[in-house]
Amino acid sequence: MYFVNGRQVDVGQKWRTRCGLEVEILELYSEEFTYPIVAEDIDGDVFRFSPCGVSSLGETYNCDLISLVEDVAPEQKKPLGLYVNGHQVKVGQVWRTLSACNVTITRIEDEECAYPIEARGAPPDFDVFSFTKDGVYYAGEVSALDLVCPVEEVQPTVGQKFDQGKLRPTLLFQSLPNAVHQTIEVLQYGANKYGDENWKQVDPKRYKDALLRHLLAYLAGEEHDKESDLKHLAHISSNVLFLLEHEAMQDKEKN
Repeated sequence: MYFVNGRQVDVGQKWRTRCGLEVEILELYSEEFTYPIVAEDIDGDVFRFSPCGVSSLGETYNCDLISLVEDVAPEQKKPLGLYVNGHQVKVGQVWRTLSACNVTITRIEDEECAYPIEARGAPPDFDVFSFTKDGVYYAGEVSALDLVCPVEEVQPTVGQKFDQGKLRPTLLFQSLPNAVHQTIEVLQYGANKYGDENWKQVDPKRYKDALLRHLLAYLAGEEHDKESDLKHLAHISSNVLFLLEHEAMQDKEKN
């Protein structure tokens, strides 16, 4: 099964593309194909799309799939206001972009304005974005930031989680388990020797010296510290963490 903007793609459906073209889904091939979705327009021209609706023609032709035709309200039935892909744009709404990021509509100007829709991104940056009356990001052409639909209109598929831009702790704990384990061994050795979190009471300069001593020993060809019998690199890692945490705490106090 293929899903585009929360809608399942099926043979026989009519879809609207970014350039306003209507196409009918003819065939759905397996995921082994780069462009498994095959569609045809009213003139008989054939188009191919990726599993997420991206056209094989590339950005130049602006033909990516956007929404089912039945989801787009007819122009003559629309009341006054700005509409993007058949959905009225209102201040306070949260909209999904092509890149699956969420933005909140903060202001709507007269549609005679080149970019009448203004929105803000998620914290902590709260970036400001401007869009045309059709929801196209001001940078022009096809952008991953173009508006797609209000968040409440998105039909989540099984297993979806919109966590783009969030931290990925597995890059440390899953990808580097041995390095993390050896660093924890050094931290535990220090806690047993000096007490838990004693390092917070020590002048950071002392840890710079300790870091350099372990580095010099390692560069001299010594793998393990003679006192702890733990690796010099693990000691270096621990000292770097102490210094990094000290700086982070100082920055927090300043702010």
